[in-house]
Amino acid sequence: MKFTGTHLAQVCDSALVQAKQLGATSAEATASCESGLDLSVRLGAVENVEHHQGQSLSVTVYVGQKTGSA
Repeated sequence: MKFTGTHLAQVCDSALVQAKQLGATSAEATASCESGLDLSVRLGAVENVEHHQGQSLSVTVYVGQKTGSA
């Protein structure tokens, strides 16, 4: 699935809404999606081709003076 900036913003918004519903006085969220291609060549010949992609969501929640993150 290819994510857009709009989709990542929706993921963050959803995480913030859930944090507030669970009692957070404040919260912040960051989402990212990345993909890439690694290629290695040895003695003039392609040795390795690797495709990678990843997604992440980071949430920090504040309840009064307490902080938690995941």
